[in-house]
Amino acid sequence: MKPLALWEWFAWAAGTCFRCDRTGTEVAPIGTISARGIDVEIRACRACVFHLEQLHWSLVMRQ
Repeated sequence: MKPLALWEWFAWAAGTCFRCDRTGTEVAPIGTISARGIDVEIRACRACVFHLEQLHWSLVMRQ
């Protein structure tokens, strides 16, 4: 999948990426993380979303 097609799936807003710590960039919610009974939404930038999607599909294809 090309990046532009993937990025259309997400709602982007200014923020900080949980993965690369880039600030003041567009990020999108990609899930939640739970610790000690507290759920927190995590957001990732476009580059990290693309990387995570590639990782996801490479793991799926290995099964």
